[in-house]
Amino acid sequence: MKNILGITICLLLLSVQILATNASLSRKEINIDYNNSTKLILTNKADEIKAFEISLYERNIDEKGQDIKVDSDIENNFLIIPSQVILSPFGEETISITYIGDKNITKEKAYHILIKQIEINFDENNTELIQRSKDSLYAKLTVLTNLIKNMYLTQSNFEPKLEIINKKINDRTMEIEIKNSGQKRLIMGGDKPKLFFLLKDTDNNILKFRAKTAILLPNQTFKNIIEIPKSVNLKDQDISWEFSR
Repeated sequence: MKNILGITICLLLLSVQILATNASLSRKEINIDYNNSTKLILTNKADEIKAFEISLYERNIDEKGQDIKVDSDIENNFLIIPSQVILSPFGEETISITYIGDKNITKEKAYHILIKQIEINFDENNTELIQRSKDSLYAKLTVLTNLIKNMYLTQSNFEPKLEIINKKINDRTMEIEIKNSGQKRLIMGGDKPKLFFLLKDTDNNILKFRAKTAILLPNQTFKNIIEIPKSVNLKDQDISWEFSR
């Protein structure tokens, strides 16, 4: 009995890897203007019929760069058509997302588009054994069969604004706290220009120190710790910055 259960769980775990890649969206990142709708192509990558549910939730980012789900009135702010689809093998469906909430937005808002595969079917044979395995793996299956994409509610005139709001010196390290006080997200690094802090050494040469890769949403702060060589006098040191490749 233990061997059968072990084999069943292994098979279910293997199926997780297949389920995780069953859906794809036509765009990596989605921007939606508050006056317009956006259209996406949802594709079933499996060779069998699959059902999907499309939903949204607002998010924020904490000081460690981790996503935090924000409670907000999604149903009265967005219209998703269709919100559930059944797709034939390798089939496609156009998904329309329209903002119907308050038009007086003062800063960009961040969301996740969640594509959840629904009605996962298991083998009807060995019902009791399968049910036990299903119950123990349900949460893991739910997470791994989700497809998540970033979406931003924005306006064309919104811009980010970087500020250094605090610095702390400890021996030969400096903690620099920055803030995005603008209206639009600020992306540092990745396929975007990287942020460098600029300091002067005792010979008045400018030294560059690269900041961590991060995304700063409006009003978000982020801390960087950089190691400073002895050639830099940390007292009364003015810090500037630049973005470069």
